[in-house]
Amino acid sequence: MNGTQNGAREGLPPPMVTIKIPAAFRALSGGQRQVAAKGENIREVFADLNECLPGLIDKIMDGQGSVRRYINVYRNDNDIRGLENLETRVEESDVVWIIPAVAGGSIRPAVQEPKVPEVLPSEFFLNPGPSPHATNAELRSKCPVHQINYPPGSEAYAVLGHRAVAEAFTDSRLSKEAENLPPRFRDRALSSSLLMVRNLGFADPPDHARLRRPISRAFLPNAIADLRPRIQDVVDDLIDTFPAPGEIDLLGAFALPLPLTVICEYLGIPVQDRPLFLEWGYILSQDPFQHAESELKAATEEFTDYFTRLVARRRTDLRKDLLSELVRAADSDALSERELLSTILLLLIAGHKTVANLIGNGTALLLGHPGQLDLLRTTPELIPAAVEEMLRFEGSAAWASMRVAVEDMRLAGTEIPRGSFVHLLLSSAGHDPTCQDDVRQRSSSV
Repeated sequence: MNGTQNGAREGLPPPMVTIKIPAAFRALSGGQRQVAAKGENIREVFADLNECLPGLIDKIMDGQGSVRRYINVYRNDNDIRGLENLETRVEESDVVWIIPAVAGGSIRPAVQEPKVPEVLPSEFFLNPGPSPHATNAELRSKCPVHQINYPPGSEAYAVLGHRAVAEAFTDSRLSKEAENLPPRFRDRALSSSLLMVRNLGFADPPDHARLRRPISRAFLPNAIADLRPRIQDVVDDLIDTFPAPGEIDLLGAFALPLPLTVICEYLGIPVQDRPLFLEWGYILSQDPFQHAESELKAATEEFTDYFTRLVARRRTDLRKDLLSELVRAADSDALSERELLSTILLLLIAGHKTVANLIGNGTALLLGHPGQLDLLRTTPELIPAAVEEMLRFEGSAAWASMRVAVEDMRLAGTEIPRGSFVHLLLSSAGHDPTCQDDVRQRSSSV
């Protein structure tokens, strides 16, 4: 219902709605991403919000009771800017969005039919240059989807717009399975890279659920909470090795060994073998279309040989670790042997490389924004929200897993032929000003 009638619903309490807090204002909401407030209309909801977060409402409303000119307010998907529209009635479970406008304009510009202006070179994918965010912003301003020459000789598209990336993530016409690649790419991917064998990162429904099931219990909140004391011990041990005072190589001395130690312990990898995984993880996470095929095959053979022997030993000595859970799944035919090995590799790569990137990127951001570093030191309850913002602003992975169109399709106005590669550029989507939660105000949020 979207009217301007006032008055309480007879005999019923006022509706309770959810108010989404933008990143720029979360320092005023104690780091909360959303809060609940009640009222018959938007004005009453804001009055109730003012009772608990007066500093926040001052950012939204001026002294005359109007929405500030640089603020957009939405009820669900309807723009309610304007004094009289604050009387808009709300319903139970409505969502109210508070969104600072970008550059004084609307956060939701009129949608225009995009046209692909050019074919981007493969260097855009491999080496985006010193100012990737500026490059992405310029490309997004032309259209959200661009054709790209990557892999060389293929029909491929880069998706840069936030809305287009979000749509692509759930589009069943886009497959992550290597079997759906064009033949000449499929053969090389499957023969040279164990990572491309079907696993959580390269599987479509319903196989994705089947592959997820054996490891899902290991990553439930309670299971992760049980690891916290051991993770703290690893952190303390690594920090104890730092010179005081002095400089350190953060990646080599902390960011890489911390997650590698944790995931290897979780899997049950012997301590003496763990250095092998840094090299294997680096090589086997490389692009199979750009990295030397012989090196990929050699690392795949070494990795496969090692884990084939370790899995065989574990079958006769099952333990309370994640590797034993995967072995049980393989023995019950829930996983094939190749899927078992591919899943182990994915866990090792996802379990340490992305975490190391987050630690490195997040530390660099904080050192470059000392005010934000001081804020987190004095207000540690903001750290969870800050981590999420770091992942948006300078995430652990610039691109999502490779996808291929299994039929002719249209995405964000761009025609994509069957068999085309589709690359989702997360680092661009996170900086898209049409993203409701991306306000790009670093003074309030890292």
